[in-house]
Amino acid sequence: MTPYFEPRVTINEKTDSKLFEKIAKRLQLEGYIILGEKYKKSKKENLVEPLQKITRVEIKESKVEKIRSLLPKVRKQYELVSVNTSSAKVAQWVVKDNRVDILTVPYKSIKEIITQNLANVAANNQTFLEIDISFLTFSNSFFPSIQMRGLSRVIHLIIREKAPFILTMNVENPLEFRDERSIIAMANLVGIPNKAIKENMRKFKERIELNRNKLSPDFIAPGVRKVEKEKRSKKIIPSKEIEVKTEIPFNLKELPIEKKKLERQRYILFEILQIENKKIEEKIVMDNLWKQLSKFYGEVGSSRIGLYLIEFNSEKNIGIIRCNQSSLSAVRAMMSTITSLEKIKVVFHVLKVSGTLKNLIAIQKKKSKN
Repeated sequence: MTPYFEPRVTINEKTDSKLFEKIAKRLQLEGYIILGEKYKKSKKENLVEPLQKITRVEIKESKVEKIRSLLPKVRKQYELVSVNTSSAKVAQWVVKDNRVDILTVPYKSIKEIITQNLANVAANNQTFLEIDISFLTFSNSFFPSIQMRGLSRVIHLIIREKAPFILTMNVENPLEFRDERSIIAMANLVGIPNKAIKENMRKFKERIELNRNKLSPDFIAPGVRKVEKEKRSKKIIPSKEIEVKTEIPFNLKELPIEKKKLERQRYILFEILQIENKKIEEKIVMDNLWKQLSKFYGEVGSSRIGLYLIEFNSEKNIGIIRCNQSSLSAVRAMMSTITSLEKIKVVFHVLKVSGTLKNLIAIQKKKSKN
């Protein structure tokens, strides 16, 4: 899996930060980035930690002069610096300044501000453009078709100009986290290819590591650090690159009805995470799955996917659903957009995908006993 960091997390003082950490670990995130928390050098910084917490500051100013005066003060206090603006003039200046890592633009202004020229400059200076896809998880009565079409045009422009971008769920509640595969599936809905998503995830992690190194007192220049005399003779072993297999994005138009009968099935073992620990009935789960599926793919598209709930344990909130092999990405995306069941705030977490049912049933029984 590609290292994934949720780039925008707001933790209020009254909120238990341990709950954010617990859900993030359960979803197997590599880390998340907290808005407003200053960087503190840790003694365990050089160790491989299961969950990294990155610091980020967001500057909201409408004038370039104010941003220019703030940047030197905050650059050495946070690992990531972002600017949130709805001004085209400010955005054009921000992408030229190497001290800014992320440009955040409100959705209402995104089409006017992110132009071909801005995307080209962002590509040259490697300034990340932040794309908020949390609108896909709005209430079931709302269909985000207009937002999807508008965002697809902007994303096509960003990818064409090869500008770096990051995806965010704009997390303010622990159950708004999504795992890496769910983010990829949701991004496919707005037309972002898997290859582009994973490549930018990798670039973003490299940017975090570079900025963290810059905050170290041993940093001299990128790739150059102060080394103690006794350690200079040691050989540096280069790390091996891991090849990541990309998943073919789901395209409903290319799936004829005749082909559906010949396709292999995929079985998805999932759990429903919640804070309230309430019992959820099987019928409620299935009704919401079909309702969300019909909202995004229509009745004809839903019938081609072949979704079926094999079984569901309402005590442990764990179950198995079946779908066609080609529609796996679509089902992941649909599950990720469900945020509540009967007014209970939840998140669907895919535990395992298999081509055989026997293996998943064994895992489900094991987890249900725990």
